[in-house]
Amino acid sequence: MKSIPLLFLLIIALAFSQTKAAETPVRPVNEKIANLIYKKSALEENNVSKTENQIIKLSKNNDELSNAYYCFADVLYKKADYSNAVFMFKKVDSLTEVTGNTGDRIMANLFLASIYGKLALKKQAEQRFDIAEKLIKKENIPDALMQLEYQKSAFYEENLDWCKSVPLKKQLIKYFENKISKEKEERYKINLGITSTELAYTLLKCKNNIKEAKIYLQKYEELFQDIPKEKNYLIPHYYIDKGIISAEENDLEKAKHWFGLAYQSAVAGTLETLRLRCMEEQIKYGLLDTASKKEYFETYLLKKNETKKHAEKVIAYEQQQFV
Repeated sequence: MKSIPLLFLLIIALAFSQTKAAETPVRPVNEKIANLIYKKSALEENNVSKTENQIIKLSKNNDELSNAYYCFADVLYKKADYSNAVFMFKKVDSLTEVTGNTGDRIMANLFLASIYGKLALKKQAEQRFDIAEKLIKKENIPDALMQLEYQKSAFYEENLDWCKSVPLKKQLIKYFENKISKEKEERYKINLGITSTELAYTLLKCKNNIKEAKIYLQKYEELFQDIPKEKNYLIPHYYIDKGIISAEENDLEKAKHWFGLAYQSAVAGTLETLRLRCMEEQIKYGLLDTASKKEYFETYLLKKNETKKHAEKVIAYEQQQFV
């Protein structure tokens, strides 16, 4: 049975992809390449191609070039530069096919599926899922198969198909519980906690299943009871779930309390996706003031327009490849 180092951390990487940008390489590269990639100027629109050319010059072989592209794609993804992240992860896919680094090829395709999903490019996302799934089954990597299931559930959620996501999330829960109880894999507690809060939210969106959502929130509470709140990046998600449940049970004062905590902790952790989710839920229950509503819709439209631009850029680039 094979495993890929750090592959199980993909869930964390995707869940909090738009936190602070990484300052250390996620793959081994030489110091000159690292300094190049993590300079702010490397992320500027006109400098991405220049940075790529410099990476090529500084890389000694295909393995180092692939690692460098991976690091650069990771930075671009965390900065929500989705179109350039697609280009870089596709280069990782091509290079790892040559070098035989199956682990990074699987990772690249899972990230590509995630990005395509965010850009509403369903066909491309499904193609990347297929590539990853074939590689995972060929190599017999159970962890990676679970990553694939997680990605598919996230894809359904991007398309608001909440009920399709539920069985996949439950399958992940069972897998992590088995790892912890039978194989004493304590590292999976974080994954179990993340998936529990996400499943609670998904259940609330799918047929408003409050009773079952509470069960998974209790599971989260038991797992993270000893972790200080300031070190727990899951806490805004948990607070949002609690806020929704309180609102659905017509306890609006308690809902305000939970949503307030969710917003504060999301801002403190620079978790923009969760900050906006918190605002969206408050709007749904009539708990947000007019000024905050305006700020939410302005931010939402801005993000939607940015996503559309990235999607158009990717489509144009991929059409050129077939000319």
